Amino acid sequence: MKKDIKKKWLDELKSGKHKHVAHCLKCGDMLCSMGVLCELYLKEHPKQKWDENGLYAFNHSAPTCVIEWAEISPSEQSKVITANATFDGGEEGRIRSYNVAISYIEDQL
Repeated sequence: MKKDIKKKWLDELKSGKHKHVAHCLKCGDMLCSMGVLCELYLKEHPKQKWDENGLYAFNHSAPTCVIEWAEISPSEQSKVITANATFDGGEEGRIRSYNVAISYIEDQL
C-alpha cells in the first residue's frame, strides 16, 4: 500500500468525522473502512462521483480504480472488510467501529 495514502486513510478513520457501517461502502451518511478510502480517492479525483447504482453500489468492495490507486491487493482488501465488520467491544462486545480495521491497517499494510 502507498504510504502516503495509508497515513491519510488512518487519519480519516481516527478523525471521528465518519459514522461507521459494515457490509456496504456507503449507506446514507455512513461509511465502512473501504468507503472512507473511496472518499479519499474521490477528493483526489474530483471528476469521479459516488454512484450508488454503479461503481459504488451497496457493496463492501471498493472499485478497481480505488484499489489500484492505493495499491492494495484483493486479499488485503478482504481482510480490511472482515476487520471492519468485527465486533470490538462495548456492551457485551456488540459494538462495531473502525478500531479493528485501524489495527489491521497499521500492523499489516
